Amino acid sequence: MIKRIVIFTAAFAFVLCTFAYAQKTEGKKPGKDTQGEKIERRVESLGKKLNLTESQKVRVRNILTSSKSETVKIFEDAKEKVRNLKVKTDDEIEQILEPAQKDKFKQMRKNTEKKH
Repeated sequence: MIKRIVIFTAAFAFVLCTFAYAQKTEGKKPGKDTQGEKIERRVESLGKKLNLTESQKVRVRNILTSSKSETVKIFEDAKEKVRNLKVKTDDEIEQILEPAQKDKFKQMRKNTEKKH
């Protein structure tokens, strides 16, 4: 009888934990936190490690939020530069290929584009 109670309790706890986790992560990709969640984690971490006051936490949060928008812009600019370089590189490669190789290379590029 006690064995059944222990098994039932363990199974019930497992179901509850699974449900709670599903609620917490609903609508998010696994392992992906929102920017706000990342900032809050960083603020809390710095708050604990540096013993920050509430006022300091507010200021750190504002600094991190401002910095994040600048970081996003930098990454978007970099992505565009990388895309342009890839096109240039592929065009240069294509120029040295024979016609049959060019056709295959173009098909390979299309397949790669479909994946992304």
